[in-house]
Amino acid sequence: MNGFYLQNSEEQLGTRISWWGDSGYTSNLALARVFTKDEAVAQHQERNSQMPWPIEFVDPKAHLAVDCQYVREQELAALPADTPCYVQLNQAWDGNDLYWATPDGGFDVNLDIAQVYSLDEALLRYGAEGHCRTIWPKDYIDGKARRVANKNDMTISDALAGTGITLIKRPIIKQRLTCYGCRRFLSEIQFWHTCPHCGASNRP
Repeated sequence: MNGFYLQNSEEQLGTRISWWGDSGYTSNLALARVFTKDEAVAQHQERNSQMPWPIEFVDPKAHLAVDCQYVREQELAALPADTPCYVQLNQAWDGNDLYWATPDGGFDVNLDIAQVYSLDEALLRYGAEGHCRTIWPKDYIDGKARRVANKNDMTISDALAGTGITLIKRPIIKQRLTCYGCRRFLSEIQFWHTCPHCGASNRP
């Protein structure tokens, strides 16, 4: 094993897995802290929401993505016609991450599979859709990209297979429902109807 990342399973933005970093949690794998197996297991045993993932399992499944908070629209007029560019779908995010035009005509947050156009090609195809698409110089966006892990691309059970690590199961806590009026405990059926004790309605 080449070490472990530690997931904070209580925090997630979009489909991005949140990792323990040196200064808080981060979705950026480059900023994720690396633990030994013993360290990762100890952290998990101390707080079972901290989930150990082998680096060698996560890294091959990671991809590049771009957080909308760290980009600013670029002036294109002075750029050469053959400038490599990406095309972004406006008003669409996975958490904070932007969607990019792909070769199959769709859009994906995975920058690794984004279509690269020349500026002329992008303007010809999308220039009239300025309110729906944004054209970005490839070099600029590449410099803003970070490696992330998508929760839909991997499972903790697959990741820990063969590691000898057994996760602590969280206890199932059943919510106790109380009437908004008299504060008495109610069954689920009683809660969503008129309280049999005080007549208050608990409907949202």
